[in-house]
Amino acid sequence: MDRSGDPGDGAGSRSGETLALVGNFRDIDTVSVRREPIANHLDFARIVDGSSDVTSGVGDEAELVDPDIARLVASTLTSTERSAVEANQSVGVVPGVEGGSSGVMDFRLGEASVFTAEGSTGTNKTQAYFVYDYYTEVCRAKIEEVSGGAKQCIGPRGDVLDTIQRRNFTVATRSDGYVLSS
Repeated sequence: MDRSGDPGDGAGSRSGETLALVGNFRDIDTVSVRREPIANHLDFARIVDGSSDVTSGVGDEAELVDPDIARLVASTLTSTERSAVEANQSVGVVPGVEGGSSGVMDFRLGEASVFTAEGSTGTNKTQAYFVYDYYTEVCRAKIEEVSGGAKQCIGPRGDVLDTIQRRNFTVATRSDGYVLSS
């Protein structure tokens, strides 16, 4: 299932694609696997390629490596959400349901770690897996700033709407020219 809006087949997709999406939609508990070209995440590639702490050999057992690198990767891969908050506007990060507007009102990065394990290709190479969580508050209408810098979610009739607060868990890795995340 491609939820990226890209009409292509995903193989050469510039924006990436969702490979799988499962969950309990009544409670909005979902798990998805997304694949995006590494070209869309050059900062991520530079961090991973430039750090010997991530790619150190570990044999058969998984090993934790530098947590500062994990935090940097998490910050890089969540830049879209952070930019939406900083812009203080509905930027289309989340598909809207009211008036075609939506956006992220608040963002907070949680814990981040990285571990290495044997890669899936069976070449005895180690693969870095970045694990992090983050919290978002999403408005499915128009975001307006009110007194004191607070934000409100305003519906099409001018009424204040409830926001959706989510905790997101992510595992990301690099594979064959793509960033895979779930």
